[in-house]
Amino acid sequence: MKKYKSLIVIAILAVLAVGYYIYLSKRPVNTDPVDSQKEKSLVAEYIARDLNATYPETPSGVVKLYSEIMKCYYSEKYTDEQLEQLVSQARLLWDNELLEKNPMDEYMINLKADIKSYKDKSRVIKDFKVDGSAAVEYQTDKDGAQYASLHAEYWVRENNTTTTKSYEKYMLRKDENGNWKILYWQLSEATDIKDE
Repeated sequence: MKKYKSLIVIAILAVLAVGYYIYLSKRPVNTDPVDSQKEKSLVAEYIARDLNATYPETPSGVVKLYSEIMKCYYSEKYTDEQLEQLVSQARLLWDNELLEKNPMDEYMINLKADIKSYKDKSRVIKDFKVDGSAAVEYQTDKDGAQYASLHAEYWVRENNTTTTKSYEKYMLRKDENGNWKILYWQLSEATDIKDE
């Protein structure tokens, strides 16, 4: 009886081993891990995002997405074509007035110079924090245009050692489709970011 039990256990183990071998042999093998990483990169994620279908609903969401794209500009690896695609995505978050003041060609020249300056100084944006919805200040002007202002804090690391903070104040305006668009941003004094 023990002999049969041993044979049954060995047969089951053999079947499992063959089944596992078949599973591994039929599974697709990724021969180029670099391609796999490119497919999963933040740059590719933001380029592929359909902002017409998934536009952020709040001013905080708009500034957070813009900050994520900005972080890619200064901290990720990409091609010139990918940079242009990232910029095109970021500009979808801008108000028409800001777009008019920053033509694409001129903006790309200035942005590339700024990115080069960051790289020359070994700077990267390590992280950021954006005011949450409860901290956003809303206003409506006499013509009925709606505005929202909020702050963001950025941590910039230089030479992998020194980290400094930079604070920005963002002003957004609601467009005719009800989407919040970035009207402008400017450096601001240090402020407590309320992310809730």
